[in-house]
Amino acid sequence: MLLLIILISCRKEKNRICEIYESQHGYAIGKVESSVNVPTRVTYNYNIDGVGYSAKLRAYGIGQEDSKMIGRSYLVVFEDNNPDNSHLNTYYRILEESDFMDLVNQFEEEPPVPNWPKKCKN
Repeated sequence: MLLLIILISCRKEKNRICEIYESQHGYAIGKVESSVNVPTRVTYNYNIDGVGYSAKLRAYGIGQEDSKMIGRSYLVVFEDNNPDNSHLNTYYRILEESDFMDLVNQFEEEPPVPNWPKKCKN
């Protein structure tokens, strides 16, 4: 029963994230502030046009160690019409502002994909 609940939750989260990538979206720099294990969750903060947002990234798995992410910055993909709805894409670590600008320019032609093995349906 617990496994079924985890699978359903994981599918809902994946669908939510896929909808962000498939809709009109924007990019921001997100900084990881905290991490909790089982299920793994990291809290991250990001700013859009001077407005601060906070969100949680959920990763369903056992024994994941994400505390090393605290203090690091990654690409945030957010829904244009609902900036609270976002995804921290840990494929793209940002060390400085120029990294972010390079990614934004790169994604003008080809948007990024979510950071999991199976991509969204296209």
